[in-house]
Amino acid sequence: MQVFVVSHTHWDREWYMTREKSRHMLVGLMEELFSILEDHDDYTFMLDGQTLAIQDYLEVQPEKKGLLSSLVSAGRISIGPWYVLPDEFLISGESHIRNYLEGQRQCNELGGSMNIGYLPDSFGHPSQLPQILTGLGMNEVVFWRGLGPDITRTELTWAGKDGTEILGVNLPFSYGVAACMPEDPEAFVDRLKLKIGLLEPLTDGKVILLMNGVDHVAPQRSFPSNVRLAQERLPRYELRHASLSDYLHALRAQRLPLQKVEGELRSGFRAYLLGGTISTRMYLKQANYRAEILLEKYAEPLSTLVWTLYGGEYPRAELRHAWRLLLSNLPHDSICGCGVDAIHEEMMQRYRFVDDLGGSIVEEAATAIRGAPGEADASWDGSFAVFNPLLHSRSDVVRASIVSGERLLRKVNFETGVLEEFNPAEQTRVPTGIVVRDGAGNEVEGILHAVNGEDTMHLSLQTQPEMYRGSRVEFSFAVPALPPVGFAVHEFRLTYGAPPAAPVIGRVENEYFLVTFQATNASLRVQDKRTGLMYEGLHVLEDGGDAGDEYTYSWPLHDKKVFLDPTGVSITAEGSEAYQTLVMRGVLKAPAHIAPDRQSRSGELAEIQIESRITLCRGTPRIDVRTVVRNAAEDHRLRVLFPLGGPARFGSAEGIFSVDDRPVTPRDASAFADWVEPPSTNPQKSFVSVFSGERGLAIANRGVPEHEVILDDHGNAVIALTLLRCVGWLSRPDLLARKGNGGWTLPTPGAQCAGEHLFEYSIIPHAGSWKDAGVRELAHQFAVPPLVLSLGAGGRGNEASHSFVRVDRKEIVLSALKNAETGDGCILRLWNCSGETVRASLSFGMPVESMHRTDLAERRHDMVPGRKGVFVLEFPPWKIVTLEVALSGNRREGRVASPDGPGNV
Repeated sequence: MQVFVVSHTHWDREWYMTREKSRHMLVGLMEELFSILEDHDDYTFMLDGQTLAIQDYLEVQPEKKGLLSSLVSAGRISIGPWYVLPDEFLISGESHIRNYLEGQRQCNELGGSMNIGYLPDSFGHPSQLPQILTGLGMNEVVFWRGLGPDITRTELTWAGKDGTEILGVNLPFSYGVAACMPEDPEAFVDRLKLKIGLLEPLTDGKVILLMNGVDHVAPQRSFPSNVRLAQERLPRYELRHASLSDYLHALRAQRLPLQKVEGELRSGFRAYLLGGTISTRMYLKQANYRAEILLEKYAEPLSTLVWTLYGGEYPRAELRHAWRLLLSNLPHDSICGCGVDAIHEEMMQRYRFVDDLGGSIVEEAATAIRGAPGEADASWDGSFAVFNPLLHSRSDVVRASIVSGERLLRKVNFETGVLEEFNPAEQTRVPTGIVVRDGAGNEVEGILHAVNGEDTMHLSLQTQPEMYRGSRVEFSFAVPALPPVGFAVHEFRLTYGAPPAAPVIGRVENEYFLVTFQATNASLRVQDKRTGLMYEGLHVLEDGGDAGDEYTYSWPLHDKKVFLDPTGVSITAEGSEAYQTLVMRGVLKAPAHIAPDRQSRSGELAEIQIESRITLCRGTPRIDVRTVVRNAAEDHRLRVLFPLGGPARFGSAEGIFSVDDRPVTPRDASAFADWVEPPSTNPQKSFVSVFSGERGLAIANRGVPEHEVILDDHGNAVIALTLLRCVGWLSRPDLLARKGNGGWTLPTPGAQCAGEHLFEYSIIPHAGSWKDAGVRELAHQFAVPPLVLSLGAGGRGNEASHSFVRVDRKEIVLSALKNAETGDGCILRLWNCSGETVRASLSFGMPVESMHRTDLAERRHDMVPGRKGVFVLEFPPWKIVTLEVALSGNRREGRVASPDGPGNV
């Protein structure tokens, strides 16, 4: 039996320590590592599979980069492949890919990457991870959490949702099974024998893996000599102090018959899954959603669109910097919200940095679309472009916020050196409405939400800023068709007549739904006019106690559920015939905190103010909701409930390049009594859906990632969407929902999430399953709204509209449009959101010089032939396809080439 011992550290950049405290310890670890490597020629060490920790170290000790590079090149230190070790469910599919690309950039500068899917501490693993790993060039995954009871061996084959298979190595006793070994030689041998005895029965082969290291622990200087002594004392084993690659090479050489697991790995059978982290510090999850959408759906594709249309420089360096900022917030302890308050305060600052940088990139794209300033049309107050980042044309609601009617307020007079002040005339008329005109001259009436004065600053590299005073105009309107991955220019005019008549109080209606407020339980009744089905009791706000911690929701032994008091709910209506909003305002009186014994909720009450705005728009088969919660309570979980009105066996939720079916949470959990952590809530991306025969119901969301499908007293399915989970401890040992402590018992008052929160979600009644009803398309339209780019009073746009690419099949989804990591091409990443093979046609808004398939790491494969500007591709079920597209009309290059690439017919 060969025993491979891999010395390593697991470096949580920020967790129970702040980043700088952690970095101070990291410097000491690295100095000790260099010293040990100098003294022991046979010593190797693994730096945790991520490069962000190395970046942190080199910022303090940049002079050590050469030494580190030489040790990496020599195979003494293993680094990479990732930039960070993320939570795999809370981040997007693109974040997974960019995490690898950024890690590889840094590894290449430092001597190379071990290129193994090392993910030791993620809180479960998504169903498409095998496809992602192999698409990035990795052939193995080494992990701890997530396996269910069916797998009994440490080696396995893992098949992803698309059928991709990868070699898996489970670390059943975590990545620290042989951590902090005794310095005393005899005690070392005894413990090593114990650890071998734990793992040997779990393999059918002749090699086992012992991980010598754990969180924030330095390498052990005595380890090489103690391993040599152990080899003498344990002659039946061949002990090798080696790298993870050495172990995997020996494992593969055995050609073992392996057990096989399929789909996602989210079982809490043998290890803590820590599933409550999906909703801990919900404000972090929402900020991350906004940041990923900003970079993936707006900044990158807009920059690519502008670059191909108008030339100039693609902001490659700025986008990479923005991605590094975003990725630095995605380590599992960071994005999961399970750290001390200070680290999450710093994370929010990094999200603000991403917002500033991504917003500036979007503004530059708007400037290019605007073109040279022209003469303003006095009959219109301004113009704007609406960008649709989705792959298909859409009719939707557009919500805009534009500064209009700007007048000069102050600027520097460089002749006098004085900051001159002006007194622009104030607007005296109060607008009551708005009219929007598209490029074809069609006019629609919008809904004016608010007009408020605002001072803005115009930046320029040619002079110091100038300040203007204008009006911030917030409005919505319905657009019948937006071009796919493209924009359309519009103009708007404020109107000053009588305000539009408000809809009937207590109900809103369009051609799809009639929504009525039910005073008995402060809920909504929805009639689906297409099917005649009635949905009762939707949108009930339920508040329960949470005696858990940042890792795990745990109910008090004597819980007390409370609901919105229907007698105190006020109902008003806003809008017009085309755009109607029902406004519900009320107070939920909840126990102020957990009782001192943590077995029940306190008798003291806190008032949680809640406002929900339920909106229907003509032409849109969704019921959109914006809920503001002013949280004044502690130790509680606030959810909103959506009963299906029928039984269901499972819920279908969008995941990472997937839609995953998960069983409904059983009312009787006795079957999971021997699990370390029983199943409960689940992650989602843009939607979750349930159906019972012809009756279906989906809830879409914007950055609200936790849901659970539960059963009511009649056995019918209910979607429970978590809005807030508020706790005051990093970890505790006294939870009913978890056996033992999950981390360090430290107070975290910031995790109580006091203050105001905005949640956006959408109710989508549908017939049959999510696939039959087009739920994914509707959910994506809600989750990724059209982006409005202000063009100013004199800007009408260089083009009235433009589309980058069109695809003729709804099953194909856009993941990325950006410039290639190297070279002059564009990367177009698509995925098939269905279990069937799809043959789809792609056509572009500019002539294509050539198209090649690549892997996820953008390594070029075969050429894709085209005919008359149309490229036909086959997408196997759930497959991710990445294309490198060279456009012949790039104005920066001035190239003109065959529109279909060489050799096409």
